Amino acid sequence: MSPSGRPLTYEARMAANLPEVTEGVPRGGSREAAQEVLKSKLGAAKPREERKASAGDGVSPSTAPSVPPAQKGEPWKFAGSITIDHTKEPPIVTGDMEPLVTAMPKDLNLSWGQDGFYHVALADLDKLRQTCVKLNFEIREIRPTRSSPQPQPHDGKREAAARGGAASQTTAAPAVVSGFIEQANPESGKTPRMAVLFKIGKTKYWMTAFSDKLFPWLIKGKEKNLPCELIVTKREKDGKTYTNIVGLKTIGGQEFDEDGKTPIIQNREREAGGKTLFP
Repeated sequence: MSPSGRPLTYEARMAANLPEVTEGVPRGGSREAAQEVLKSKLGAAKPREERKASAGDGVSPSTAPSVPPAQKGEPWKFAGSITIDHTKEPPIVTGDMEPLVTAMPKDLNLSWGQDGFYHVALADLDKLRQTCVKLNFEIREIRPTRSSPQPQPHDGKREAAARGGAASQTTAAPAVVSGFIEQANPESGKTPRMAVLFKIGKTKYWMTAFSDKLFPWLIKGKEKNLPCELIVTKREKDGKTYTNIVGLKTIGGQEFDEDGKTPIIQNREREAGGKTLFP
């Protein structure tokens, strides 16, 4: 040791002719003995390193379980289609008739005509549509073009006709109904129209839209199965009820302006408690 209490370096020891001190070797031991002690310490340290390495063998970092990529489902499509031609009396039915005739109920009056086509009775049109819905059939309907307006009667005849028309036709105020669109079938003819099968709860209703501004949104609601709020009116004529779609309130998350046809960009609060035509 030096006077300051610090250990002497190797050179200082050699100059002072002092023996080298090695841990584990007694003072006065030879240099060879010190080297043997050092080798034994190095040999003992090596197995410990090998044990650490072997303890880590086979341990891989935790990884998330592999998940196979999601397979894209096949696009939905109709199983068949029929066309109802209302320009003939009774209407002609064409299309995929074999599966339709096989599956139709016994009370559905579908007859073979002399013209080589199937005909359906007017009273059975709704039964035919319901059967097509069960079979996942697309329905196309051809309507007759509107005839030219009849000349108006004069004097007392005009007033009598006006009174008679008012008595035979009534229209309810517009109301909002909520549900899902199951079919949206455009119909050919002079006036654009679309037949819509709308499901409210567990009940389905046929409705008609006449504005071509509504057609793309109605088709989108059907294809993406979006919840919809439709503005409809009910019209009674000659003992029959007709439900017409006159506007849209929402299709999925898209809201529409007060005219029921213009989509709005910013959402706004809607008044709750709108009356409905359906239970």
